[in-house]
Amino acid sequence: MLSSGEERFQVEWSRNDDTVWYDILAFSRPNHFLTRLGYPMVRRIKKQFARDSVVAMQLAIRRLSFGEGSKFQ
Repeated sequence: MLSSGEERFQVEWSRNDDTVWYDILAFSRPNHFLTRLGYPMVRRIKKQFARDSVVAMQLAIRRLSFGEGSKFQ
């Protein structure tokens, strides 16, 4: 195995105040010499994925909130 780690994506909705929480947790550890060489690039890619993921979630929520059939129309 070249690396080991874990990823978690969690979405929570509170019925009490209608808030939504989106959480990403990811970590990995290189287990091979060659994997260690590329690890800085992998970290940058993972951080960019996290930022892009948050933007995608925000866009999806806006579409649901302000789209057809929305209570905000």
